[in-house]
Amino acid sequence: MRTSHVDLVLTDLVMPDMEGIETIRTIHTQWPALKIIAMSGEFGGQFLHVAELLGANATLPKPIRPEVLLDVVRRVLPS
Repeated sequence: MRTSHVDLVLTDLVMPDMEGIETIRTIHTQWPALKIIAMSGEFGGQFLHVAELLGANATLPKPIRPEVLLDVVRRVLPS
C-alpha cells in the first residue's frame, strides 16, 4: 500500500503472522480513506463487530458465497 494504489483490502480476522484486528487498526490509522472488508469464521464471527468499530467498512461471516462478496464490494467501493 505504500508503493501502489489500493482501493480495497480484504482481510481475515484470524491469520498466523498478524491478526486481522491489528491489520485493520494499522490500515485505518495510516490510510483512513482506504476501504476494508473483514471476514471471519472463527469464534462464531464474534470479532466482526470489533472490526467495524476499528474501521472496517463491511464484515462478512465465513463461509462466504461469491455473489455475497461481490455485492458487498460493490456497496463499499464508489462507482
